Amino acid sequence: MMFSHLLQTAMRRVCPGPDGSLAPRRRRLSRVSATLAVCSLLASSLLFLPAPAAAASSPIIKTVAGTYGPFVSPGAIFLDGAGNLYIADSGNNMVQMMPKIAGTYFGIAMNANGIYRIAGSGTTGSSGDGGAATSALLYSPNGVTVDSSGNLYIADSSNNRIQFVPKASGTYFGVSMTANDIYTIAGSSAGTAGSSGDGGAATSALLGYPFGVVVDSSGNVYIADTRNNRIQFVPASSGTYFGVSMTANDIYTIAGSAAGTYGSYGNGVPATSALLYGPGQIAVAPSNNVYIADTSNSVIREVVVAATTSNVTASMGISAGTLAFVSTPASFAFTSITLNGATQTTTASVPLDIGDATGSGNGWNVTLSATTFTNAASETLADGDFQVLSSSPPTVACDTSSTCTVATLGSLYPYTLSGTGTKLLSSAANTGMGDQTVTIPWTATIPANAYAGTYTSTWTFTLVSGP
Repeated sequence: MMFSHLLQTAMRRVCPGPDGSLAPRRRRLSRVSATLAVCSLLASSLLFLPAPAAAASSPIIKTVAGTYGPFVSPGAIFLDGAGNLYIADSGNNMVQMMPKIAGTYFGIAMNANGIYRIAGSGTTGSSGDGGAATSALLYSPNGVTVDSSGNLYIADSSNNRIQFVPKASGTYFGVSMTANDIYTIAGSSAGTAGSSGDGGAATSALLGYPFGVVVDSSGNVYIADTRNNRIQFVPASSGTYFGVSMTANDIYTIAGSAAGTYGSYGNGVPATSALLYGPGQIAVAPSNNVYIADTSNSVIREVVVAATTSNVTASMGISAGTLAFVSTPASFAFTSITLNGATQTTTASVPLDIGDATGSGNGWNVTLSATTFTNAASETLADGDFQVLSSSPPTVACDTSSTCTVATLGSLYPYTLSGTGTKLLSSAANTGMGDQTVTIPWTATIPANAYAGTYTSTWTFTLVSGP
């Protein structure tokens, strides 16, 4: 029975280190000056183990604060990143500090390695909320921690509340606060015990002998609500935590029964479906996984935080371009012929470089009109024996190093050249997009009675949207 009592006491006094891990814990051995702080369970003093030198045999232990008298049942300690030590002096109803270097802390000029009271007057009670921290009354504070900004958090156990001492004046937990004064941030400021208020304002909820308090890197507060057999959480900002949508400065159960039911059920189940029994201390890993000293169940529990996903809407604007001829030949020529007293034919090939950058998918069409073929003597090729037509299908190909949707052309050939604009090419909808070249073969029939000479005609191509 005695061993069980000591085991439970030891588990309650697990001391979170500056990184939120479970202490006692030795720092890296490559630092010769590193020390190991432990909670003194059976004496009113604080002890540490110097890190062993490379060739040392066994580490030695020595007292660094208190000599069987200055402290009464210190409940917890915390070592911040600067090496300052904070002591929850439970039996003296106060929180004390031992600075690593001389300076002003919490409005008090301190010498290095001295012991200074920074919260609580030493008298049992619950008054003083909203006033100077050193004038307020605490009752068996068993948990203490400091955040990265130097603000102090106290598990004021027998007053069933979590107290906060800001380093600098400002707004914290939705309340305007003055530096070095003390404020209740969770539980009843009057010290009322209970288990109600889950999901509401943290300062309207009731706690039951909270033994431990931890703050993560984002300022979220974790509370070992010991007699309510649960772990409570106060988010610094609204959001989703542990799979639940939460409001800043409200309080939520994240492990154990929200109603305060004790038990040992629930390994491998959702944390809020499990039962705890008198959880004494907690630690938060950099991953935000939560470790719980489930004291009366004599086990250490872990709450693994699931991976967080976030849906982000990405937008992309694509502006429409222009439907146009990228290039057309300035001129082209049919193959020359020599009159021989008979009707003959001659051919030509006309490439049209079409760029559809409208992004409309409507397709496009090309119309063509032409003037009469005339030579220098004003003689024309316009009688009934003369004809120019597209005698075979045009070819279509994407331009070199270009991506396009090859046009699907309508069956408009053979196309007889005329002086009025009529449709020559027609690209089907959702085709012809991008930059491509359409090459049209032409055949001209020359009558046997034609006059010799060079004949010219002006061909006008018009490109518009639509099939």
